[in-house]
Amino acid sequence: MTGVAVILNEAPPIGGQVYPPEEGPQDDTKKWKRVYFCIFYYFCFIIKGMISEKFLLIILFVFQIVFLIFCLFLIIFFIMLIFYLIKTGVPFVKSEKNILEKIKKLDVLKDGMVVADLGSGDGSFLYFLAKDYPHIQFIGYEINPILYRFSKNFQQLPNLKFYRQDFFKIDLSQFDCLYLFLYPSILEKILPKIQKEAKKNCYIVTNSFDFKKLEPVKKIISSRPLSSVYIYQL
Repeated sequence: MTGVAVILNEAPPIGGQVYPPEEGPQDDTKKWKRVYFCIFYYFCFIIKGMISEKFLLIILFVFQIVFLIFCLFLIIFFIMLIFYLIKTGVPFVKSEKNILEKIKKLDVLKDGMVVADLGSGDGSFLYFLAKDYPHIQFIGYEINPILYRFSKNFQQLPNLKFYRQDFFKIDLSQFDCLYLFLYPSILEKILPKIQKEAKKNCYIVTNSFDFKKLEPVKKIISSRPLSSVYIYQL
């Protein structure tokens, strides 16, 4: 028996759109990408016609000069940091922000005080303190010229000043409170000066490291590194 194959052509769905084989509806996103690409290509073609090769070489030369100046600045910056690290024995380490909250919690700072930061670094920590305590005078001392220059950017408040000076050579008798974020060896070195010059009842706030020869009147010990605070009073 001979079979007869019958091929039925399906009618397109009512209200639908018929697409050729292997084609589908056009994606609007792809259309816009093509438009953007054409505009960008046309723009580059126009710019290429307007700018000569000589002008492009000048732009490249200027870019290289700027890049070399930037690299030179970075080299000088790191050389200065290393130089003052060797000279002072104190690397630059920013105070953690949580130290601010701990100092507030210990309730040491009072209106009318004069507070000194011995080794104020880039000045950011003292700036936030001065911002929170507008009726207290804050003074920062930093010997590193680069860090001192950075700190000048924070000198925007009337109760905040920075000086480029060795804190071993300043008179400590004018301060009601001293803030120190220094290595233990430097703390022990400056302690005799503090005991000799600082006024009676002067508060000393140390960040992370304590005086081995003094007993703190208040303290907050933290398991996190560089987060403990010690308060002393002469």
